[in-house]
Amino acid sequence: MEGPVDEDIDGDEGAPGNPSKQLTYRQKLRIIEEKPTGRSYSDIGCEYGRGHPTIMRICRLFEETESLDRKKGTERKRKTTTREDRAIMKYVKRHRFYTAEEINREVSLPGLCCNTILSRIKESEEFNCYWAVHKPFINRANRQK
Repeated sequence: MEGPVDEDIDGDEGAPGNPSKQLTYRQKLRIIEEKPTGRSYSDIGCEYGRGHPTIMRICRLFEETESLDRKKGTERKRKTTTREDRAIMKYVKRHRFYTAEEINREVSLPGLCCNTILSRIKESEEFNCYWAVHKPFINRANRQK
């Protein structure tokens, strides 16, 4: 099988013993190359830290599509809609010194994590998330300190 075996196409070298990482293009290519040699799916799976169903699926998909690319739309679904993203950004513009927790409470979007709020702010590229060095004082006694 001809192809870029020695080049890492997607740049991320997945750890063989860590099944939470996706297999890289190069690893999938090697799996496809090893199957005709007569090795079992289980043997190949042990080498890459995966089960035999995973190896079978990779081989079957390659036979059907002749491609090792992932299907479009297989990534994680977004937690917020574009309308909710706009609501978050509108609130951030009005209240620049609020924390992500405060924004989450005020916008009242159920089931959102503070990290999601921070991600939406970063995605907008209008603001940079940073740790506030000095938050405004609440009352006169604190301002005099």
